[in-house]
Amino acid sequence: MDRARPAFESSRTALLLAAGLIAGGLALAGSVSRTAGGAIVTLGWVVAVASLHRLGRAGPEPPPPRSAGADKGAA
Repeated sequence: MDRARPAFESSRTALLLAAGLIAGGLALAGSVSRTAGGAIVTLGWVVAVASLHRLGRAGPEPPPPRSAGADKGAA
């Protein structure tokens, strides 16, 4: 099973959510309530940072599988 793909997919989904929160928060702050809009924008930034961190931790590709005998003395 490819572990990097689900991490990438969930990070991409979280980034889309963050973009929506930021855009919605800016719209709300500009039209109705600055406080509520600011809180939503802040939440969007937190989600964006968390998803970028997770995407960075996923790496470019999954690590190669370790063989069973790799840990047994190389000497």
